Amino acid sequence: MGCCCEWRAPKPLRFVLPCIIVGVIVYLYSSFVVYSQGRVLEAGASPWELLLFHIMTFLLCWSLAQTMRSGDSFLPRRTLTREKINELKLQAAEPDDALVETKMNGAIRTCRKCRALKPDRTHHCSTCRRCVLKMDHHCVYINNTLEYCEKRDDPDYINYYNVGIVRNFQEVFGTFHEFPCWFVPVHSPSFRKRDGKTFPLNTKFTKVD
Repeated sequence: MGCCCEWRAPKPLRFVLPCIIVGVIVYLYSSFVVYSQGRVLEAGASPWELLLFHIMTFLLCWSLAQTMRSGDSFLPRRTLTREKINELKLQAAEPDDALVETKMNGAIRTCRKCRALKPDRTHHCSTCRRCVLKMDHHCVYINNTLEYCEKRDDPDYINYYNVGIVRNFQEVFGTFHEFPCWFVPVHSPSFRKRDGKTFPLNTKFTKVD
């Protein structure tokens, strides 16, 4: 089975999904600020809740930007020298030295495409065309490779995203015990018991005159 990075998409296409992700975030945030923020305050929501929402959105965008632009784990190209290889071979030959990783045949790990030495757990990403420290995989949604320096920013982005999803889901569908009613099929026995008129509504932000 081939690596997920073996297929190389045309360079312009690599920015399609990241642009869609950024566009969705900008659209949803601006729509809330322009159309819903005032109504939420009028309905009695606490300003601290809105402040928390804006802070979480900022942290989401910051973590996403850091994840997209990170390239600190790329190895420099053309650093392969005969002197360095000989030095590593001598270190690997020492019986008590386990700091130098070699191939099954005892050869030093190198990248022929980058012409560079490959440290432990380093792999070549064919999409980025670079060797990456502790490479996990190339993510098409951020057009970058998840690697050593992104082990912090990417989980932060996902966590802030999940917090926003849970919050928005509860505001639309209600709590865990309320939202299953939204998926009751029309004209089903359960729906007819509700007279076909009443429907569950999250009244948390509903203004009552």
